[in-house]
Amino acid sequence: MSFVRLALGGAVLAGLTGLALSVVPASATLVPPKAATVAIADPAAAVKQAFTQALIVDRQLGVPASQEQLHLRPVPVGITDLLAAGRQDVPSVADRQRRVARDRKNISAHFASAALLAREGKALDSTMATVADPYTLILGAGVSQVAFTSVTVSGNTATIVAQAHEWSSSVVRQQADGNWLDTSPAADTIYNAKLSIGPSGTWLVTDMIGRFANGSGP
Repeated sequence: MSFVRLALGGAVLAGLTGLALSVVPASATLVPPKAATVAIADPAAAVKQAFTQALIVDRQLGVPASQEQLHLRPVPVGITDLLAAGRQDVPSVADRQRRVARDRKNISAHFASAALLAREGKALDSTMATVADPYTLILGAGVSQVAFTSVTVSGNTATIVAQAHEWSSSVVRQQADGNWLDTSPAADTIYNAKLSIGPSGTWLVTDMIGRFANGSGP
């Protein structure tokens, strides 16, 4: 089973045309790992930050501790060192349990609504099954850029449309003594999402649907 979560765990995919974008690049500063609060003077900025962090949580489920901070990450450059990657061991049970606890905490801190929480939980379970697979080694995953085309704030609720560039990196093999193969897809995804202010005063994502941008995806 290969680690290709660009078929999104927390979002449903279809096709959509490209849009004119206002870009939040990988160099943009976020505030990890806390969710965006209404204390930010510009409500739209708080909503953008909340969605971006929630999307990073979704994309980074199961990643190693070295990549767990919630910030935009550039797509890795260069060729994957397959020999070095193949020397890594399957993460220990304790390590996998720590990743699950970390990700469940992040999910509850950035998402709301029973349906979305359940969807994210299912995506985490699926990812962790891959992490335990000796024929698949997850090297990393993330979001390198988020560009918002629409942000509408009305009281305690908000809606956004955004395009994100997402990537994952892993190596796979078919048998115990087989050669490792690089699987490192990247894609542009259009998101429609809804957010609301939670009991603690933070913006939480309550619905999130993703569609591959034209010319992107599998």
